[in-house]
Amino acid sequence: MARRGRLVVANWKMHPGALQEARRLFSSIARRIRRVRGVQVVVCPPALYLSELVRSYRGANIRFGAQDVSWHAGIGAYTGELSAMMLKRIGAGHVIVGHSERRAMGESDKTVSTKVKAALDAGLAPILCVGEEERDHEGGYLSQLEWQLTASLDGVPRTQASRLVVAYEPVWAIGKRAQSAVTPRLLHETVIFVKKILSKKYGRVVGMKVPILYGGSVEGTNAGALSREGAVDGFLVGHASLSVRDFVSIVKAC
Repeated sequence: MARRGRLVVANWKMHPGALQEARRLFSSIARRIRRVRGVQVVVCPPALYLSELVRSYRGANIRFGAQDVSWHAGIGAYTGELSAMMLKRIGAGHVIVGHSERRAMGESDKTVSTKVKAALDAGLAPILCVGEEERDHEGGYLSQLEWQLTASLDGVPRTQASRLVVAYEPVWAIGKRAQSAVTPRLLHETVIFVKKILSKKYGRVVGMKVPILYGGSVEGTNAGALSREGAVDGFLVGHASLSVRDFVSIVKAC
């Protein structure tokens, strides 16, 4: 079966510290991937910079996303929140939902599922993050992964599932160097497992088409092997997305 175009998502988290730095980082990345084909890049900057970067870019290789979204629809008395419709109107097409760092701050699977539904209802493509805290030899992590995935998609109908993206990010591998990432073989096994769960929920035709990304110590040195042998459809890139050289090498590896 022919592989689809890959998807590489840059999660800048709470970086950089000023808009001028964000513009410089973005323009350097955009310039270096201008001729890259077969890969869709999504940049998720801090929400403060999102509209400015959207306004300044006129290319086709990069789309924009947000790092989080409120589960409240529309507008209302929700201090500090940003609705999916607001993000859509300023140019976001994707949104990261349920990232392990947000879950560590107390975000539950139920909250994640409401955010996924809010994003889909507004026309955004949610990048749903799931992943075990540790990988035990008995395979208990698979039960955790199945529960997390199923609960986070509770109430999401098959009719909307085609716009989902799932990012597998094992917590034990996040924020480390390439040698700490999951091996291509184990990643391939996990991708098969995730697609099995999605197929069980939405049917094989829909479930097999949901893109699966990997996030967790992805760098230019291991992206090629993970992409070729891990059977993923792309990457969710954290710290390496702040380095122009590293991020561009990941994109080219896809």
